[in-house]
Amino acid sequence: MGNFAVIIPALNPGKMLIHYVDSLLANGAAHIIIVNDGSKDECAPIFEEIEKNRKCTVLQHSVNRGKGRALKTAFAYFLEHHANLIGVITADADGQHTAADVTRIAEALNENRNGIILGARDFNQANVPAKSKIGNRLTSFMFEALYGAKVGDTQTGLRGIPKQELPWMVALKGERFEYEMNMLIYAKRMKVALLEVPVQTIYFNHNAGTNYHSIKDSFKIFRKILSGMIYYAYPALLYFLIDMLSFALFFRYLLNGVPFLWKLFVSTVLSQLAAFGTDMLAKRKLLHMQHFFVRSIGVLCGFIVIAFSLLAGASAYLQLDLLFAKLAASVILAVVFYQIQLHWDVIDTQGQAQLPLEERRHG
Repeated sequence: MGNFAVIIPALNPGKMLIHYVDSLLANGAAHIIIVNDGSKDECAPIFEEIEKNRKCTVLQHSVNRGKGRALKTAFAYFLEHHANLIGVITADADGQHTAADVTRIAEALNENRNGIILGARDFNQANVPAKSKIGNRLTSFMFEALYGAKVGDTQTGLRGIPKQELPWMVALKGERFEYEMNMLIYAKRMKVALLEVPVQTIYFNHNAGTNYHSIKDSFKIFRKILSGMIYYAYPALLYFLIDMLSFALFFRYLLNGVPFLWKLFVSTVLSQLAAFGTDMLAKRKLLHMQHFFVRSIGVLCGFIVIAFSLLAGASAYLQLDLLFAKLAASVILAVVFYQIQLHWDVIDTQGQAQLPLEERRHG
């Protein structure tokens, strides 16, 4: 672990944190950054003991600000004081992440420096509390369904993060446990690889010592997942509406007297242009127009071919009503359009345009 700093957010930790830090240092951690996130006064001796080691830094929050904010505080400190290191590994203060597992994450990150490494627990084990098993399975299912990435442990706190990804993480919204889900969503948006490494599944006393509030924090996590879905869904919905309305306008009213196949083709081309043009205008301040325009042209041509083929085939061979066929075709294309949104560059949480990943790393 000599190339990485270990970051540990801590709220009212026990003395075992001292032994945990010692084990991390014994396994070769280059530096340990602990954030005292508004712990009780009686915990002060624990932090003071840890800070005696020159390889340890304790950052202070005067009041509890949440795990997300604690991580961002540590990320910012790392970038300012330890930029010579390759990256960071985040771990929890409750002892669930062994030094051996932290080392395993460090090894994986050292081999895959262009992605985020997730320590994945096995939720099929008998010692896993029911609420943790259900919560993780549900969020994993929703994340895969909405964002197209299979992540078996979306709520793991054991993560290896390369240095070049930390600047956007510092700017990311989220103050508490929902921050870690937000991290996965934006990593997926920016095409940062998410790689999982199996780790031990440890729960002490059915996870009674956790600061995770089942109802409140779960609500924030699910809200974050759904808000990300809405971000991608509204362009698809806008595409569907413009496509349907403009096709009806051209086909039924503006192209009368034109032979059927030509009228169908021209209406399809114009409706697709209208739908894609509207989406481009809606995103003109959010995306790099050159990249967006080039990709849109390719997708637009493909959509025109698919839409016209579906409509012509449905009319000529299936004898379907054209309006019904158009509705079905537009629904199919809108779903495809939604999936395409998952792979296009988007803005960060502060409303500033993100550079493509390669430019952020080398520019």
